[in-house]
Amino acid sequence: MSQNDFTIANQGFPAFRADLNSALQALASNSSGTSAPSTTFANMWWYDSANNIMYIRNEDNDAWIKFAELDQTNDKFVLSGTLQLDDGTVSAPALTFNSDTNMGIYRGGTDILKFVTAGVDAITIDASQNVAIGHTSTGGSNFAICDGANSAIQFFPEISTDTNLIQHYDQTATAYMNSEHRANSHIFKIGTSNAVKIDSSNNLLVGKTSTGFGTAGVELSQNGVAGKVFMTRSGGESLSLNRLSSDGEIVGFYKDSTLVGSIGTQGGTLEVGSGDVYLQFNGTNDWIKPVDGSGSNKPNVDLGTSGARFKDLYLSDGVNIKGSTPKITLEHSNENGTAQIYTTAQSAIILDADPDNTDNGTPIQFKIDGNEVGRFDSGGRFIAPYGVTLGTSAGTYSASNTLDDYEEGTFTPNYPNVTIGNGTTNGLFTKIGSLVMVQIHFIMGSTTSIGGSFFLDNLPFAATGTLLDHYGLTGNLLNSGTDNYIAYGRVQDATTNGFVYYPQSGSSGSPNASRNVNTTAPFTWAVNDKIECGFMYYTDA
Repeated sequence: MSQNDFTIANQGFPAFRADLNSALQALASNSSGTSAPSTTFANMWWYDSANNIMYIRNEDNDAWIKFAELDQTNDKFVLSGTLQLDDGTVSAPALTFNSDTNMGIYRGGTDILKFVTAGVDAITIDASQNVAIGHTSTGGSNFAICDGANSAIQFFPEISTDTNLIQHYDQTATAYMNSEHRANSHIFKIGTSNAVKIDSSNNLLVGKTSTGFGTAGVELSQNGVAGKVFMTRSGGESLSLNRLSSDGEIVGFYKDSTLVGSIGTQGGTLEVGSGDVYLQFNGTNDWIKPVDGSGSNKPNVDLGTSGARFKDLYLSDGVNIKGSTPKITLEHSNENGTAQIYTTAQSAIILDADPDNTDNGTPIQFKIDGNEVGRFDSGGRFIAPYGVTLGTSAGTYSASNTLDDYEEGTFTPNYPNVTIGNGTTNGLFTKIGSLVMVQIHFIMGSTTSIGGSFFLDNLPFAATGTLLDHYGLTGNLLNSGTDNYIAYGRVQDATTNGFVYYPQSGSSGSPNASRNVNTTAPFTWAVNDKIECGFMYYTDA
């Protein structure tokens, strides 16, 4: 690889021969070099060996034009710049193949790109980026797949706000076509959720993905029970039927095509029955009465027969329900109303879980939505697992007015700086809501020693972290000799640590003027000296 100024100077033969060979080598190697030749000519070639790029000098001899890149690693030609072709035609595409000249690409008009197979337009992309496959026109859609004639599946994105359209249309007959979809199953989705599915057993499922009466959704079944409809809904009505305008049947029930009963409406009321025996349910006047199916009273309808009676129905003075799971359900017509059990005059209401005294220990339970909210146990104690709200209006709940915990008990205080030995220590506590009261009792023994500040680290409940410190109940520091001191407890914020303090002589009781009880304060501890101190603080437990 070499470069030359391509000028042979007047010189001796050996130098002339060397200069000529250099010029010929430069021509043979296209003036190859890592930088451009210093002497240039219009239309000369230069191969940039550093970047594997071929350049040609422009006609004005003032710039290099990049011609191509060479992949020297894989011995390939890399086309650089813009490739311009003739328009071409459907029979002679502008870009084609040596072995298949009637297949390729050509320009079908202004901003129209055509793809050709077998000398026929296969794909057309027009100036609006609409795409037609198998036809030269999309028929007004954004994308169309045709059969080579005029029958097409057309796609219309955003045909109206947030709405896409797919239609099967014959552009010649200007008529819609039948659509047939074949698959093992079909699933239609709204967003990412299944909306409708036709499974491999020809069952139509709406709002569900699999058959099963316990699964919410609608199922039109063909799987072994052709013609059966399953409707399942959680927490609401499964079927709503609406008859407009005139009175009459809303639902008819048939056996072998013969009507055996119906549900309908007369005068805004509901009627259920068969033949000329119906029950009419009147929500306005709050009664149920027998009618003949046209709204007229039918007074000669029996409730039961002589051979088939209803058992134990007592009215006027009471209702007695007896069975394996007897219950009385009270439901107000207004779901925000209140169902009541009440008596008149001075009659008492008695709830007796075991009036015959045959089942000892039976409680009286109170439930809301199936969950127990309270009970009287066999010992007459009322148990309220969610607490008792006090001081508010009837029916009003307030968390700050609710007592939801009461505990009392004993514990053994642990003093990190004290060796108990044969000394005595014990503690009591009472917790009312978030308020905790603790009392400790400590007596020095002959083998008891205090090695630092006197505090315990195992209060029954950790103090709340929303206060700085908790100062509680007072107590006594009792010297077995003659000195006695007032003591008070301090609970460290957000811990179970409790410290015992006593006021310094002459202080006003300010915590900053107090001292922590320790080995020698307020006196040197000896056998039978006592600490009796109380703590009162708040907890989040």
